[in-house]
Amino acid sequence: MLGFGLASPSSGKFPVQPSRIRKICIVDPSPDFQIIDILQNNYSCRLYQSVDGTRMFDCATGEEVGDDEEIVFYVNEFESALFNGLVARRPQRPVIGPCYIKSRNLRNADLSAPKSNRRIYCETMKDVMAAVNLPDEKKKYCLELIHYMGGHVRKEAYDKTNILVSNKASGEDYRTMVRIGMHKNMVRFSWVEECWQYRNRIDFNCFNPNLLSKHRLGTFEGLRMHFHCLQGAEYEDMKKHLISNLGSVVDVKAATHIIYSQDAKSRVPEEECNKHAKHVNVEWFWTSINAQHCMLESNYAFGVPERHLEGHRSCSSKSFDCSTPRVSLSDRRSSVDKSLGNSSDRLLNVVSTPDYSYSNEELEKLGRSPRVDKRLQVCRELLETETNYINALQLLVNFKSDLEAELAGGNDSLMPKNETAIIFGKVEPIIEVHEKIRAKIQQIIDAYPTKDRDVCEVFTQAARELERVYPPYINNYDLAKDLLMAYDEQNPRFHVFRKLKETNPDFKRNTVMELLIRPVQRLPSVILLMKEINKKSDKSGQVKAEAAATTVDRVLKKANEVRQRNDQHIEHLARFNLIDGVPAHLVCSKRSFESECEVISVSGTGRWESLSEGRKMMLMLFHDVIIVCKIRDESRGFGRLTRQSSLSSFHRKPYKFFNYIMVQSMRTVQMIEDERAELGFPSSPQSSSPQLYAYTIREDTEEASWIVEPTNTMQMANFNQQIHNRLFVDTGRDFIMEDLLPIADCGSMQTVVAVNKYLKRWYQPRTHTSTSFSSTISATSIHRNLDTSSLPMPPPSSTGIRRAISTASLSLTNRFMRHFSKSNLTKIC
Repeated sequence: MLGFGLASPSSGKFPVQPSRIRKICIVDPSPDFQIIDILQNNYSCRLYQSVDGTRMFDCATGEEVGDDEEIVFYVNEFESALFNGLVARRPQRPVIGPCYIKSRNLRNADLSAPKSNRRIYCETMKDVMAAVNLPDEKKKYCLELIHYMGGHVRKEAYDKTNILVSNKASGEDYRTMVRIGMHKNMVRFSWVEECWQYRNRIDFNCFNPNLLSKHRLGTFEGLRMHFHCLQGAEYEDMKKHLISNLGSVVDVKAATHIIYSQDAKSRVPEEECNKHAKHVNVEWFWTSINAQHCMLESNYAFGVPERHLEGHRSCSSKSFDCSTPRVSLSDRRSSVDKSLGNSSDRLLNVVSTPDYSYSNEELEKLGRSPRVDKRLQVCRELLETETNYINALQLLVNFKSDLEAELAGGNDSLMPKNETAIIFGKVEPIIEVHEKIRAKIQQIIDAYPTKDRDVCEVFTQAARELERVYPPYINNYDLAKDLLMAYDEQNPRFHVFRKLKETNPDFKRNTVMELLIRPVQRLPSVILLMKEINKKSDKSGQVKAEAAATTVDRVLKKANEVRQRNDQHIEHLARFNLIDGVPAHLVCSKRSFESECEVISVSGTGRWESLSEGRKMMLMLFHDVIIVCKIRDESRGFGRLTRQSSLSSFHRKPYKFFNYIMVQSMRTVQMIEDERAELGFPSSPQSSSPQLYAYTIREDTEEASWIVEPTNTMQMANFNQQIHNRLFVDTGRDFIMEDLLPIADCGSMQTVVAVNKYLKRWYQPRTHTSTSFSSTISATSIHRNLDTSSLPMPPPSSTGIRRAISTASLSLTNRFMRHFSKSNLTKIC
């Protein structure tokens, strides 16, 4: 057996490298000649051939040879009856496959012999050092496949293990992989199966990140959890994330993990649950999801004293466990209760002692005053709210810092850095201003009863700083809120990160969204406190409190005005975004939109003559200009397709720019007199006669007229009135003319004809008297008295079908005729 790299009995040493293969027996009725060529020419192997591995013949001489321990067997396919029979007959002999030979040849490596009882088909897993944690029925098959692909397997995971094949997120091997930072290489058995499917690909990489991610073990895979004291939206959210991480929700008796809410006070009794169940808090759940592996339960144990905590605390939320112990939430509560109990005992001793036993100074030290100052109490409340407010904003800054640290670590899937700045970037200036305010209030309260300075004056003096920081934040709040909600709903990784940070006790069950609205609510609450101080103050104090309330209210109004003005600018710019082809010099955020009116163009002169009759137009009135647009017909959007058409061309803007009119150029508007209606002409039964308006517009060298019909008369009246008011204020002249305009005075003869033609269709012609019998019978009476049910109906017209067939025939004829031209004829031999 020396030929397979085993120790020599006399040497007492093991060779560093396995021996080189020199003799190979090809067990295959139809061998691969490419493999034979590689073995003979590149590795100079002596070849033998066998049908089933029992009798071997020398390929060079054809003579039968006896069994030789240096011979390595070759089989073309491992999953075959031939391979299974060979292994059954020679279980201790090494076997190699075709991809093993090709891979070694491609790398210019020696053709090394496997161990005596190993079979290697390929080298897909030549760098794999695996540990397997599977049931016995799957474990044996998994070990065989890993060995077939050149991998190595250890009974237990250790520092050099780079793959764990398991079906659950628990066990000693699992903890070892987490400890050495290989938690991303914990995969299911399906990873081994897919690698085996690609065994014939020499360039296949079993450590491909996408492949590992596809088969990576779920964070809670194989774990059964029970949520204790969790309900409502929080329960549904955790249940959804548990299922998405391949865990399951079960009854408390079948649970491997019992997760307790922050409101839980005690553990589930052992007789009511599995005695091996892990009792952990909510933070363990979210930390595990964020780290993408199951954290060490003892670091997040619920209801266990600190002296019983064992193991290591996770240094980072990603992979490693360290030795810092963790105090559970219940332990913190118990320590707080003890401290409260001690303080209550001290308070009981103070209360039980008569007041006359202490001096006034001692009473003040104990928090009691012989005379309560209600104004001071409100000031202390103001100081307390300032402190809480700053602490809340500091949580947002810490959240932003942690988020940026994740981004710097390469976790770009959470949120881009620029959008992080949009949401949280305007918080720090507010903190700086309020820290100064809090420090001054603290100094004034500490110096009480000295009245050199007043608490209310602090806000009056900080007016300029407040005006600097609050309007930008309030103006940006809606965008920040929508952006945060969008990422929380659409990005599961960010949602888990947020929930993990909110488990911090400093959040006090507040969410990031609730903290984000605090600056919007702060100024109104300060105004209420100033009014409360005003009630508890003397006359001089009331003046200062009113001045402070007025100052803060002015800051709040300015912030709201900035926000309202910004919203108006966005709305006005959105109007321009609806118009296709609007000139760039007309797009301006300072233009305030006032009104709009939809009309139907009838006729006109000058630039308005090019508009076709019946064209729908939209007039948009801004404070200094009127933009005239054509209204596009959406039903005709797909009417014309060309080779240059694309999907983007179907998403058209509703308006197309036609012209613009400066408001100062509008001269008059006058309703056109309908002479037919006054003469008693009967109008169409469908609707009343139209109301036409004539606009007179001052152009470069002359005045032009434009005749339109409004689709909404009330909208037109409001539109004209706003133009009238604007012109009357700016120029002092009237725009709306009360007198009706005769049709003959509408402008050019062409305009008059167009108006008459437009109005004519709204009136029915009078019935003329005639002695002819045929003229006395109207078409209506004929249709009324004629029974059409007995008459044969004409066949439906086939003009459209005939036209389509003719067009298709002509197109095909033209296409084929090109190939029958004289230039395309070839000589027939």
